[in-house]
Amino acid sequence: MSLRSMLSLRDRDITVAAAAAYALVAKADGRLQPEEIAKVIDCLQKGADVLRLDAEAAKKLFMKNVDKLESYRDYDAEKRKLMNEITKIKGNPTKMRFIVEACLDIAKAADGYDQFEKRIIFDVCRVLGVDPQEHGF
Repeated sequence: MSLRSMLSLRDRDITVAAAAAYALVAKADGRLQPEEIAKVIDCLQKGADVLRLDAEAAKKLFMKNVDKLESYRDYDAEKRKLMNEITKIKGNPTKMRFIVEACLDIAKAADGYDQFEKRIIFDVCRVLGVDPQEHGF
């Protein structure tokens, strides 16, 4: 089954936004740690249960996004593309809250937040129009 047809059965916007946000946070410090991968998988499963997120499709997109970020041909351009995907859930408070809280959980998974993860989370909050302080950040 193709990725597009898999996404048609679930909520495409939250699936794509989650894969984008989680990849940005997980790769923010330049390395993808096993604890972050485990937390990403956990967050995707929670999203599947709560928000009709397609966890399997999101996992594939997450890995694809990580690969793109690792290529560093143009990190800033790739980051802009992923941030644009995240904006597609703007206006839906439940989805926005879920994404921001999951990003915080992923960042904490491997020894807490570093400056790079904080910057990405602030950027995610900014593109969604969310006050980071609402999430204790």
